[in-house]
Amino acid sequence: MRYQDYIGDANALHNTVVVYTKKLTKLLKRKANDIDVGVLWLANTLRLIDNLKQYSGESRYNVENTWKQNEQSLKNFDLSELRTLLSDKAIQICQTVLKRMCELLAPLAVSAILEHEAVMGISPPRSSPFMDILLQLLTTFNRTLNVHGVDPHLVGQLFMQLFYYLCANALNSLMDRRDCCHWSKGIKILCNLSYLEDWARVEKIQDTWVEEMLAPLKQAAQLLQVRKYDECDVDSLIERCSKLTPTQILILLRNQVTAHVAYNDNVPEAFLQTVQMRLMSCGPTM
Repeated sequence: MRYQDYIGDANALHNTVVVYTKKLTKLLKRKANDIDVGVLWLANTLRLIDNLKQYSGESRYNVENTWKQNEQSLKNFDLSELRTLLSDKAIQICQTVLKRMCELLAPLAVSAILEHEAVMGISPPRSSPFMDILLQLLTTFNRTLNVHGVDPHLVGQLFMQLFYYLCANALNSLMDRRDCCHWSKGIKILCNLSYLEDWARVEKIQDTWVEEMLAPLKQAAQLLQVRKYDECDVDSLIERCSKLTPTQILILLRNQVTAHVAYNDNVPEAFLQTVQMRLMSCGPTM
């Protein structure tokens, strides 16, 4: 690129980037299931974009450059079009990597979060491997991203999407499964979510968005546990479910059943009607 800039050959410079993106497209199509390859070329493409910014000669990008680095800037061309071309390719790679990660997580979302039975500090060594497999998979993703030097902000964005995907899958399954909508299952779901929160803390993933992504499922689990007997319980229930839609709240309430003879989890019809009327009165603010 420096030589092409030196001789003033704009076509050659443009063709270099075009060939790079085409070769990359063929490689990633062939290695679509290989996350390591995808992350490697995502990192390489992002570094190339950063270099084209740093050595573009544009004042907004060379503030932290040394005098020698500014002397090495490309002189003859506007690089913004090439950066846009590479940015589009980086977005495509990122989406491909994220899609593959979600495919690997999909079989574990329900089995690890809804069906895993461990209670922290009480259970013996877990007989079900699903939560361990899920956490190991997340750790592998994080290590791969860090080994290749992907920007920490982008790593955080990827894990935000992964946690959203896990939560959405588990919540959708919970609403479809009447056998999971009971008081004791709410405790188990909250326990399993705590494993994910602990993992994020150990791996130094941002706590704020982890809580935000897990909030809908956490509120659904709490909904299964709160009192639901008379009108005075309605407001507190709705207040606890700020991240759930009215439809989700009503489905979970209708599905709630008695898990054990000793507990009466069934929601009284009168209470359900009161909640429905209150949610309707809240309108779009809910």
